[in-house]
Amino acid sequence: MQRSPAAPAVVPFLNPALSLYLDLVRCLAALAVLVGHFVQRGYGGDSLLIGAWSHEAVVFFFVLSGLVIAHSTHGKPLSWREYGLARATRLYSVVVPAFLLGVAAQAVALWQMPTLAVPLAADLAPANVLGSLLFLGESWGLHASLPWNGAFWSLCYEVWYYVLFGVFLFVHNWRWWWFAAAACLAGPAILLMAPLWWGGAWLARRGGRLVQGPAASALLWVVTLVLMAALKATAVDVTVRDWFDQTIPGYWHVSGAKRWLTDYLWALLIMTHFVAFRGLDAWLPRDFGRAGRAMVFVAGYTFSLYLYHLPLLHLLQALAPPTHLSHAGATLAMLGTIGACVLLGHFTEKRKEIFRRALRPLFGVPARRA
Repeated sequence: MQRSPAAPAVVPFLNPALSLYLDLVRCLAALAVLVGHFVQRGYGGDSLLIGAWSHEAVVFFFVLSGLVIAHSTHGKPLSWREYGLARATRLYSVVVPAFLLGVAAQAVALWQMPTLAVPLAADLAPANVLGSLLFLGESWGLHASLPWNGAFWSLCYEVWYYVLFGVFLFVHNWRWWWFAAAACLAGPAILLMAPLWWGGAWLARRGGRLVQGPAASALLWVVTLVLMAALKATAVDVTVRDWFDQTIPGYWHVSGAKRWLTDYLWALLIMTHFVAFRGLDAWLPRDFGRAGRAMVFVAGYTFSLYLYHLPLLHLLQALAPPTHLSHAGATLAMLGTIGACVLLGHFTEKRKEIFRRALRPLFGVPARRA
């Protein structure tokens, strides 16, 4: 493996205004996932409409992940070791604490309710621990996962996209053989959703060519919002998914990719929406001041919010079922969960350097490069 060559200088697609906008949408997407899980379990009722967008939020995360990773590696003489260390540090600084949080939540639930059916022994089985920490949970139907953390499935998809992108970027000898080997390990479900991630990566490298003037971009921005709302209102994704379920034997094996066809459409709309916003640059302020800094701060905890909220929700469900809480109580429980996730993120996601120092020898990266 060699260092990736420096690319010729181009105007990057991702600029400060778009980056801040992505932070805003990232916060809304993480909130949609959290609220969606609360509503699914009977907390809050159907009045919390943002929770209905939880699946579309995951599509956004896939597109955003490809965009950000491709942008962060473009034009930089990174080695595969540095790339791997950066990705591993980002992931394990939250994944390892999330695993421990799930175990602790189950242990507390069992302590309070000894008769509660909790899969703690199965979650701590070596195959599940190893499979989840190696992100194999969605590969060929293995279904290894973090304890009490069904949201972990999407991360297993993203990690394999990191691997495939790294192979494409850094391997020059027998590249396509290595790429095919990694794809085979990933499995069909993960590959089925790969165009969403690669669409974001393509946007980072080529999206600048699509940007129009501010007037046309403003119109396109509004049109994409209208189309998204219309597509959501049709519920066509559920209809198509159910048709595939009934028509294709064993279709359930693709798990989180069962809506792949309509997810492609969502990804195109999201990408177009980003291109439209990028074209508004001439109309946007150069500095968003305190509001911008606040959004960056909040967005810095979205990964923690995504991976920490479900173990806490499961614990709440065990100790305080939704029938025991009023609407106001359920709202306070959600706010408390968000606060707990931020607090946990302060000591984990914001302390990535601890994990970086621990992982650096495994990747052979000198301290000055790390």
